[in-house]
Formats: sequence, structure tokens, C-alpha cells
Amino acid sequence: IGYQLWSIPVGIWLVNEHSAMLAHHVCVIVVASMSAFFTNGFRYFTPFFYGLIESSSVPLAVMNAFRGNPQLAQRYPKASQMSRNMFIISFFTVRFVLWMPQIIDYLRIAAMLFFTCRTTTCQVGCAMSWISAVGLTFLQLLWATKIVRGLVRLASGGGGVGGDKRGKKEKAV
Repeated sequence: IGYQLWSIPVGIWLVNEHSAMLAHHVCVIVVASMSAFFTNGFRYFTPFFYGLIESSSVPLAVMNAFRGNPQLAQRYPKASQMSRNMFIISFFTVRFVLWMPQIIDYLRIAAMLFFTCRTTTCQVGCAMSWISAVGLTFLQLLWATKIVRGLVRLASGGGGVGGDKRGKKEKAV
């Protein structure tokens, strides 16, 4: 939760993060709060959602280091490409294949708890967590779609980097 709280002001004022990433930080705070502050069994999901899921962030950080330093990528092209490949593999494995059954189970349990809560605070917490978890799932699917589009462009000879609506480069794959 602390890293996400730190990431919001840094993302807004220092690195000009995309609104989707800022929404991601807010949703993670809400969902993480469910396992941090509720004692109804949501801690079962903690190793996956706050541990294993972040394993794809390591190759992403390496890939972003190469993207942020084109001279480094030119000097070590094989390492740069390997970081992209490792990110793609880890992202799809952890944030798509493993994510979907876990999030469905999480949402099912959160919905059951919502309908059996005895207090409004409990219902509000469950509803906010459920909405945030759905939002995180849509973001995972959005990013997966961008990666697939990059792979299709790369396979069709169009390169793996494109522009978004703001004229900024999408993540290279």
C-alpha cells in the first residue's frame, strides 16, 4: 500500500504517468486494503496479488531501463530484446493466465461477503474492493491487448512501437 501511495504523487508531479497507471495505483490501494484490514479470509490472496503478481515488474523495470536509455539498448541489443521477451512471458503468465482464476475467486468471495455483511462499513469496503478488482482486471486486459498489438506489428514488419492518442510512445514489446 505504501508504494502505491508514494506512486500517485510521483506519477502526477514528477513522471507524468498515464491516467490508466494512476487508476491502477488507486485500485491496488483499495484491493490491498481488503486483505490488510479485513479478517474474513482475504489474506489468502495476499501471496498472489501482492507477491507473485509483482514478479512481472522486474523484467518490466529492466525493459523500461533500456527504453529510457537508447544508447544502452544499442550497446546491448540482445539483453534489451531478452528483457522484452521476459516481460512478455512473465506478464502473460502471471497477469493473465494466473490472474483470471484468482480474480474470479476473489470477486466471488467479495460478493458473498458484501451480501452477508452486517454493517454498512463492511458493505462499502466490499463494494469498493470489488469495483477496484474489476478495474484492475480491465487494466490487465488493456495492457495485454497492447502487448499483443505490438507483437502483431512486429510480426508483420511494422515494428513493435506505436503511438497513443497523446502522441506518446506505447510500451515496446
